[in-house]
Amino acid sequence: MDDDAHEPSIPMTSTYVPHSGLTTRVSTPATRVSTPATHSNTPAPSDSITTASLDPFKEQILSQLGIAFHLADRSDHSLHIAYQKYKAYLEACHTYEMKVADGSWIGNKLTAVDLIQLFVSKSFWHSHYKKLF
Repeated sequence: MDDDAHEPSIPMTSTYVPHSGLTTRVSTPATRVSTPATHSNTPAPSDSITTASLDPFKEQILSQLGIAFHLADRSDHSLHIAYQKYKAYLEACHTYEMKVADGSWIGNKLTAVDLIQLFVSKSFWHSHYKKLF
């Protein structure tokens, strides 16, 4: 086959012509602009909440149970974070039970509601998390 018969693959751009209602193809190469991805709305996986913004009761429990402080942030309502909170709650329950059983728990006895409220409100937990996860 003859290589000159094939046109090179050039990205085409579409241009809207005002008042005509038509979109036309222009045979100029499309300009490609690369923009760096920014994740300013995504919380850092590390502890993005400082311990100064937590009350001492929550801070002590989160520390003892090994829960990341950013999971106590109630301002992020994304599904991804909600599922992380749910899994952290399950792990916190297990860790708490193990610490109580071996006598290494320091502090007052906790209820299930205390553990839930580390992450979200009790009513939100029952209306959303419990039903969906």
